[in-house]
Amino acid sequence: MTIIRDHSYLFVCLAVACGGARDPSGLAFLERDRAVTAATADSPGQAEIVCANNVRFFGRSSAAAGTSVTATTFDSKRLPRKCTGAVLSDQTWSCRQTLADGGYTWTAQVGEDGPFSQQVDFVVSTGRSPAPTIDHTPSPNSDPKPILTGTVSSQLVNRGFYLEVTENGQAICIVSPIHSTNWSCPLSSNLAEGSHTLSVDVDESDGDEATPSGNSNAFTVKTKIGNPTLVAVPTPTSSTSIPFSGTGEPGAVVTVAEGTTVLCQTTVSMDRAWACISPQALGDGDHDIAATQRDAAGNVSDVNAAKISFTIDTRMPAAPTLQAPASPTDNPQITFHGTGEAGATVSVIDSYSRLLCSVKATAAGAWSCAPASAVADGDYLLTAFQVTLAGNRSGPSAAALLSVRTLKTPAFDVPASPTRETSPALTGNAQAGAMVSVYLGEVVACQTTAGSSGTWSCRPSALADGAYLFQAVVTDPLSHVSNPSVARALVIDTTAPGAPVLDQPPARTRKREPTLSGTAEAGSSVSVIDANTGEPVCAATATSAGSFQCAAGTELALGEHSVTATATDAAGNASLQALAVAFTVTDALPSAPTIESPANGTELVQRRPVISGLTQPGTLVEISLDGSSYVAQVTQDGRWSLIPLADLAFGSHQLTALATDPEQNVSDAAASRFAIVETGFARGGCATGGVPAPLLAVLALLFAATRRSRRGDTIRLVAGVLALVAAPSASRAQNIDVSLFRPAAGGDGFAAVEGARPPVDGESRLEVRTWTDYAVHPLTFVTASGAERPVVRDRAAQWLGAQIHLIGLLSFAAQVPVTVSERGDLSQLPPSSRGPSELLSGFADIRLTPRLALLRQEWAGIDLATQMSFEFPTARAQTLSSDGGVRVEALVSIGRSLAAVPAGSLDLLANAYVRARPAREFLDVKSGSEAGLRAGVGYGIAPFRAWIPRRIYLELEGRSFLRAGFAAGSVPAEWRLGGTLCPAGNLAIDVAGGSALTDGVGAPRARFLLGLGWSPAACSQSYANEQLARAAPPVEPPRTPAPEPAPPTIAQSLALPGPPAAPDRDGDGIPDDDDACPDQPGIAENHGCPQGTRQRVVVSATSLEILDQVHFATGQARIEKKSWWLLDQVAAVLKSHPDLLLVEVEGHTDDRGPSSFNILLSQARAQAVTDYLIGRGVDRERLVARGFGPTRPVATNGTVEGRAANRRVAFTVVKTRARVIEAETPPES
Repeated sequence: MTIIRDHSYLFVCLAVACGGARDPSGLAFLERDRAVTAATADSPGQAEIVCANNVRFFGRSSAAAGTSVTATTFDSKRLPRKCTGAVLSDQTWSCRQTLADGGYTWTAQVGEDGPFSQQVDFVVSTGRSPAPTIDHTPSPNSDPKPILTGTVSSQLVNRGFYLEVTENGQAICIVSPIHSTNWSCPLSSNLAEGSHTLSVDVDESDGDEATPSGNSNAFTVKTKIGNPTLVAVPTPTSSTSIPFSGTGEPGAVVTVAEGTTVLCQTTVSMDRAWACISPQALGDGDHDIAATQRDAAGNVSDVNAAKISFTIDTRMPAAPTLQAPASPTDNPQITFHGTGEAGATVSVIDSYSRLLCSVKATAAGAWSCAPASAVADGDYLLTAFQVTLAGNRSGPSAAALLSVRTLKTPAFDVPASPTRETSPALTGNAQAGAMVSVYLGEVVACQTTAGSSGTWSCRPSALADGAYLFQAVVTDPLSHVSNPSVARALVIDTTAPGAPVLDQPPARTRKREPTLSGTAEAGSSVSVIDANTGEPVCAATATSAGSFQCAAGTELALGEHSVTATATDAAGNASLQALAVAFTVTDALPSAPTIESPANGTELVQRRPVISGLTQPGTLVEISLDGSSYVAQVTQDGRWSLIPLADLAFGSHQLTALATDPEQNVSDAAASRFAIVETGFARGGCATGGVPAPLLAVLALLFAATRRSRRGDTIRLVAGVLALVAAPSASRAQNIDVSLFRPAAGGDGFAAVEGARPPVDGESRLEVRTWTDYAVHPLTFVTASGAERPVVRDRAAQWLGAQIHLIGLLSFAAQVPVTVSERGDLSQLPPSSRGPSELLSGFADIRLTPRLALLRQEWAGIDLATQMSFEFPTARAQTLSSDGGVRVEALVSIGRSLAAVPAGSLDLLANAYVRARPAREFLDVKSGSEAGLRAGVGYGIAPFRAWIPRRIYLELEGRSFLRAGFAAGSVPAEWRLGGTLCPAGNLAIDVAGGSALTDGVGAPRARFLLGLGWSPAACSQSYANEQLARAAPPVEPPRTPAPEPAPPTIAQSLALPGPPAAPDRDGDGIPDDDDACPDQPGIAENHGCPQGTRQRVVVSATSLEILDQVHFATGQARIEKKSWWLLDQVAAVLKSHPDLLLVEVEGHTDDRGPSSFNILLSQARAQAVTDYLIGRGVDRERLVARGFGPTRPVATNGTVEGRAANRRVAFTVVKTRARVIEAETPPES
């Protein structure tokens, strides 16, 4: 057996005799995980026999095209031969060599220094028997007696030949006889240490060579290795990451370990050195480390030959103690004491980390040291730390203060301050002969030497004006400084104070000894003098805030006076004279003030208006407002103003103003009368109001119609028609439309919700309808206090409309609205929105609507239409039914029959629209372009009686002015409930009523609608009714059970006949009633169907059961494709069992979501299954769909599994040929 080593191989099947050379380049090559620039040696492959001397070498390389690849071959004597090829564009290369018969080993190399490929052994054989091959022995090898293996041609097996392995011509191993193409040969003796080159050939029994020599096998035998060295580690040490190093055998792998734990490994370099560091930190304590080395042959050195020991100590020592020295002290020779860790070095440093002294602690832990020289004068903050033998440094000890003072603090006399002298003398006392320095901040101002008596004096350089702080110190020749003296303040002031400023006294005063005031430099002495005569008037000292005042010492004469003032500071500097002020001493009264706002007779909406006017400068204005007194603020130019402290009441107010001068002289009164009017905002009707009964709605509509039958209204109506025809632009007055109601264009809609059903063949294409709209309180004024006043009490409008389907899906509608009556009053609104006291009737804006119906639910599942409405400004002014401009509305309508319900159907209509209209403002409401929604749900009733409504519907409508941003009053919405009667043919009568849902403008407190017209769409059956009529089973009259006949008399001697045999059409032994496949022989385990087809529908004479669930899209009635096969089986069973006359398809849901939605969903799903079965050939009359929603659970709804079981479709047999089975009625939605 040949051992397959790590290698890439190409296996080729060759015949024993050479049939000619074969090019292996077209063979499939294995993918190789090689470096980017490596080359593969693909052909010749391992152990391949090449039957030609011109050998083609082939391989692949990912090197760039054109790169050279060299193929090197070695024969049995290790003689090399080479050929070179280039890498082609397809990443292959090749070259040729001419080789003699024999065995060879070859490799490929990219370039001159690229990596070599694997070694491949092959044989060249053109005539004689092919040479054998010998496998390569791993090198170096620690086994001196390796087992040699290789291959030999099948031509030489069991033919009397023997195989011989030789080294240097000497046979070391013989295989005789040769029994297999894969040979092996153990050595009988050890090979010597060192390199060996072996070759192999096959000889005949007489010793002649039968084959050429095969390839060579070169390897090295190495059975031992020397010991490495390991450099000692200093101990103890605080490092936990120890670098290990030493010497060893080049190329060997050195392993450093502690016991069985390997710390690090590395390879010895060619200079015999090695080094490595353990990636894991070593712990504290003693460590015994050993190093071993292992060579490539697996030889390992002695584990005890290289060992070291060391200790790791990373413990941080505790801080030493430092006893506080005596401080302050005048002795500069200081000795420090404390305790520390035995043997540790303790050092004492100051706050600048300057070392004062250090010493080793004794074995008892005590230490003391003194600085080598005297400690200089100064303040010190001292700490001590210690360093252990392992080099670990402790934290600092508690700090100790030391103050060394050998110099005495000088005395500093208080200088005279403030002073006008710029270089004053500074004096004091100190030690005799001491050098005294006077500092101004960080700068020396002056220096001197104390005399024999200890007194000293010096003058600084000339100082500028300002405040200064001086301190004196004594210094010695070593620049040591004593403690500073007491700080002395000094103010230099050579600048005269600024001229004082006199306040302007009242221009006219009745006081003969007036008080004069002003501002001057704080603390200065102020003298007020007559500007004309220079005589003193009064004197005062300015306060710390710089103000002063004084009264004239003598009475001043009547007439004009002018005064000025000067100020003198504490340093004696005198200021310039102040700017003179003039006043007149008189006995005249002040003028009356004027009232500018509010002007007499004005109306205001502000509850706290600004009251203002003009008065004589210097006077005080007193206000009387409805008997309450106030003092107004007066500016220097005589303007006065006042804001009331609280809101004023609505209504009239009386205002008077008086002016009082500083001498308390009061002027005549000024008066004004004004009114406060109430503000508010526009809103619609009351959203919380109730809905009148239908009878009240009809009576209100009839009452509104009779009131409009007067002759004057008729004349106005005719005038409006003439105005519309003759000059429509004349009616375009600036106005605002507050009407929300727009009737639906056709009968396929409800009252206002537009329909979406296009007509089909056979349906009428013309409708004519008229609507009477009576609204109560569509527009209300809500005052700021919350009171409501109707602006429009009620309005009645008539809409005349027609719709015609033009062609295909396109229809056109026209609607002409007329405001028949409108009662309201705009004269009581705030001034900005005030209008007439009477509103008018007349034409509103005509409305034209083209509509395009797109889908119809009979074939698309939904009704869908889109339309554009154009409203032209034909309305009469002051009707509040027009914006005075063209309006355009784009609308999308959608319809859907939700479900068939008892005696009818449930239908949904929805509209979304955007209406472009001019921007208008009414009070606080900003109208303009708007977006709106309409939705309606109708209950279509089967036409049983003429007086029974054909349909009952509920509408919701809302819109929002886009530029108002959903502000209050800008989102009108209302609801309407109505019904349609069809008493005769297509004559449709609609009665509806509703009220506001929000306070939006145009949403009335109550609205009543009466519609009359010819509308086939409104009176026709809905799609759901049609489906219900088709799906409902025929109603059979109740059967009276026949009387039971008397039991016949049977002779005792006659036997009764047995029951008839159950029919079995396919003869499989299963009755047809219980056979799901009655026409195909089957087995009972598959419910009567053939084996191999999985039958999941079980049938009996009275039941039909499915064993899998029907799956639908989530929340929808769309059947998923994975359930089609199941329903196909149901359809097949129903068609093969015609006795099942009526089957109820049941839809069930879980209890998640609203119950009404689940019932509708279950009905829709049951109907979807019914439609699917009809599409598969089941007669429509045999099926009826019923939706039960969540009312009939089969499992708990508290778990996911239970809810999944409850969501199901079931089948119930209602009627067979034999009997009628009672079916449960589904719940109402």
